Parts: sequence; structure tokens; C-alpha cells
Amino acid sequence: MKVIDRFEDCLNYFRQKDYSEKTIREYKRYFYGGISHSSIANKKINKLKLTDIACLIEAGKRHGEFGSQRIVSVFRCYLHFLKDNGVKIPFDYRDLEVPRPPRKVKTILEKTELKRIFRQVPVNTITDLRLRAFLELLFSTAMRLGEARSVNLKDIDFSKKEIKIKSSKGGDERIVYLTNRAIYWLRRYLKRRFDNCPALFTTYLGTGRWEQPGNQIRQFFRSVSDKIITPHTIRRTTATLLLQNGADLKATQIILGHKSERTTLRDYIVCTQKKAKQIHQRIFAKILSTGY
Repeated sequence: MKVIDRFEDCLNYFRQKDYSEKTIREYKRYFYGGISHSSIANKKINKLKLTDIACLIEAGKRHGEFGSQRIVSVFRCYLHFLKDNGVKIPFDYRDLEVPRPPRKVKTILEKTELKRIFRQVPVNTITDLRLRAFLELLFSTAMRLGEARSVNLKDIDFSKKEIKIKSSKGGDERIVYLTNRAIYWLRRYLKRRFDNCPALFTTYLGTGRWEQPGNQIRQFFRSVSDKIITPHTIRRTTATLLLQNGADLKATQIILGHKSERTTLRDYIVCTQKKAKQIHQRIFAKILSTGY
């Protein structure tokens, strides 16, 4: 059996496991736009060696700065799938080392920045209110962009301040929590709608779901800040502010919908040099408050 022979079987398996379409597209992109163009594509599975990772890393470079990391991760998942389906792998797939990604500066918004940006969202038209409500929802719940876009009206329980969502990472259901502020802006937006669309966020005429909120959000951020801000910046900011203001790590992990606390710490919690100094000074002032 050659490496490329079971790509479609693997993708079908992911569909059966209810992976999101976005995730499946990414796997397909790396299968056919990366691995299939490498020198191992037509190599027999039982002839694979750990050193073959070198050609995968090279093939991944065409997919941007994180391409090499992702193509190796995808290939590991593929080998895992093959092993679970009785295919003999000549080494432990877990021994394939994922290359270190380039160091990336994680951006968050300070509270003053956050307030300033939110105040600059116009609220005159229904599309203005839609944008404001969407941003407030992202900040309140720490949802991913796709999760927020997929919310239906029936999923919201305003009395409990909860929304039942389906995670875009694996399809698991979870509950996210609304603030009074988010509820206020959602209600203002909904009062301006006169359609029967089941989606929470709709097109201007209410004929269907708002398909690409990310485009308008990024355009708005570019107009009000010199920073590179994305919808995911809001999620990371929420996570960081939760921990900085007393939330424990487990609670933050649950709010974000992560399966691992390590993911929460590694990818979402940002502590700036300024904040680290403030924490250091405050704590040691309490510990050594008297005498020298």
C-alpha cells in the first residue's frame, strides 16, 4: 500500500466523526497540496522511515510560516488512522517530531484599548448593531468566530445567560455564558430585525445566515487601530483577562472549550512584561511589607 492510497478513506472517517468542514478542508489541502507532492507520496507504507520527515517539512514550506508544522501534524494523524485500521506502520507515529513553529507574538487588547475600540463601533443601522452585538458576544463568551456565526436563536437562553453551541473543534457541544452587557446589545440588535430566519446573525435582509463576519470585523479593526487585530484576538484577550482577574485555570479552560489546560496556557494566556512587573511588585509588597 502506498502513502497516498488511503487519503479519501481518512477524510471520510473524519466526516463520520463529525469534524467541521473547515478542518476536513485543511486535511485535504495538506493531503493533496502537500504530502502528495512530496517524495514519500508513492512510497510504500512499510518502507517509511522517520527520516522521511525531512521531505514533509520541505513540502510544507509552500503553505506559509506554519506549513511545515501542520503538514507533519496532519501526517501523524494520518498514520494514527492507518494504525487504527490495521495497517502496520514500521515505527511509532508518535515519534515523528513536529518542528517548532516560528515564534509568534500573541496580541491581546488592554482594557483601555478594548473600551476605546468598542466605543467606536457605530450603532445607527442594523448592520452596525449586528457588528456591535457580534463583538460583544465574542468578548463575553470567548467563542471562536465560526462558533458565534453558527448560533441559532433557539440555542440562546437569556434567562440563564447561556448559549448551547457546537464546537468547531471536533463538534462537541458545550455551554457558553453571556454577560448582561452582551445580552443588552443582542436584544438591541434583535429588536431591529423583522425576519423569520433561525440564525442569530443574518444578512441585511434577513434572508440567511451572515456568511463572512470575519471580513467586516477585520476591516473595522483596521480602521480603528494600528495593531493587527483579528476576531481571535478577542478570544485571547478574554482568556487573559479572566486569569488576570481571579479565574482559575480550570474554569478558563472550560469557558474556552479546550480539552487540555496546556492548550489554554500555551496559546491563549498572554502576560506582558508590564503586567508581570505589576504582579511582582504587588505580591512582594504584601510579603515584605514591614521592615528591611
